[in-house]
Amino acid sequence: MTCFENFLNREYDTLLRYAVRLVGETWSKDLLHDMSITLLARAETLEPLCERKEMLPYMKRAMRIASWHKDGNFFKQYRDYERRKTNVDIEQVLLNDHELIELEKKQLGTAYKMLEEINWFDREIFKAYYLHSHTLKTFSDATGINRQTIYRSIRKAQAHLKTQTEEIERVRG
Repeated sequence: MTCFENFLNREYDTLLRYAVRLVGETWSKDLLHDMSITLLARAETLEPLCERKEMLPYMKRAMRIASWHKDGNFFKQYRDYERRKTNVDIEQVLLNDHELIELEKKQLGTAYKMLEEINWFDREIFKAYYLHSHTLKTFSDATGINRQTIYRSIRKAQAHLKTQTEEIERVRG
């Protein structure tokens, strides 16, 4: 057994308690096991850390970063899944309440009508950006459009929606 494997056997409970503090009971074992597998693949490069007894802080830091970093595998597989699952649950609740569905459709229809007044490029960028919950970087990477261009299009659409909403409120109120 390597020093890293011995470390995992010896400190498993400590690391599991730390993972629970980071991501809760539901995802703690997944986080710990994902990090262990990832680091086991690099066990030979971690031997000096292990021999100097610096592996525990290193592992805790790696788990902490993996638990919140949106580009990491753990976040993509588990945390983002949880967010999508929550959205689906909310949609199921809405589907069971006819009045809320009608209100949602009406609001969405109003927003789409407001967006029809701006140029098609800004409108489509805005809709795709929010519909798919992108960040500027992921949207730029996926489309090949410059981040600044995306940002300006989104800001134009947001400003237009805000102006239209304020005008509607002024007329109503």
